[in-house]
Amino acid sequence: MTPTLTATSPQGKKRKQNARETSSLRKYLKVTIRQKKQSITLIPPPSDDRERDEIAEATLLSLTLHKTALAAEAQENVAKAQEKLEEEEIKKMVEGKEDEESYASEFVDSMLNDDVDNSGTKIEPESHKE
Repeated sequence: MTPTLTATSPQGKKRKQNARETSSLRKYLKVTIRQKKQSITLIPPPSDDRERDEIAEATLLSLTLHKTALAAEAQENVAKAQEKLEEEEIKKMVEGKEDEESYASEFVDSMLNDDVDNSGTKIEPESHKE
């Protein structure tokens, strides 16, 4: 297959020529190479109040969606962290390791449920009013 070129005749009409036929029309051959310009999408200035309001509403909606997505991600992270802490706590219980809270609760229980009679050292309620 031979390449096809577009030639411009003196009258301004375009016609297709095969590559071997262009040698006779060499002085009439015109090749134009156009470079594509990069399309930059510009935000047109708002033409009226309604359009301006729609742009503002779309912007607020976009920001709200973004904040909602961030909040959901934060909640997921908190849930994952809580789950990991619970797993570690269960692991400690299974292994028999106790934390400081367990020791504190044992101390409180021992003080409240003390079987030793310390009635001589205890202050009776409202004894200071005598």
